[in-house]
Amino acid sequence: FTAPMYPIRLQQARTLADGVAESHPVIRVPDESCYIRPERNAYLFGYFDPDPLPINLDQQPPGFSTRDVRPEPVLIRTAIERLTKVLPRLTQLSIDEFRQGMMTCTPDGKFVVGPVPEAANVLVATGCGGTGIAASAAIGRWLSEWVCDGAPSEEVAQYDPARFGSQTADDEWLRSAACATSAAYYRLPSSRE
Repeated sequence: FTAPMYPIRLQQARTLADGVAESHPVIRVPDESCYIRPERNAYLFGYFDPDPLPINLDQQPPGFSTRDVRPEPVLIRTAIERLTKVLPRLTQLSIDEFRQGMMTCTPDGKFVVGPVPEAANVLVATGCGGTGIAASAAIGRWLSEWVCDGAPSEEVAQYDPARFGSQTADDEWLRSAACATSAAYYRLPSSRE
């Protein structure tokens, strides 16, 4: 079984603490593919790269982790340029920390949740893109209902791990489709065509 998802580089930065209230709203700017939110009296922000970098884990050395994903400062500069249109003070703040990592993207932008085909009593939850934390309570409930009750109480067929059939065995197709999903992740629906 190959899970229908591909790891994509994720870049974020956090400013030095500057009295940003935790009640400051999360700002999502879809037409700029950016977001910013409060974190530890500072701002955490990121940018969804229109040319995402896929990470083939099979080609990485033993012990590879998110710390090994190289930061791309140009992406953070792009995020700052785009976000200053809605938050001009961002240009006055220094960067305290660059964060890089990976998020798992699927070809259709939907989660992968449910029983693994051909593996009895094995469940999977992945492919959450940039919404894993926000969706974790629902995904956890579905998985616990599968274990305890045999099925979730809600319709979750759209997240079926087997929904792409044998296409997931084609690494090139999976990588390309996941990159396309990531590149369009924050775009407004009318601009995705």
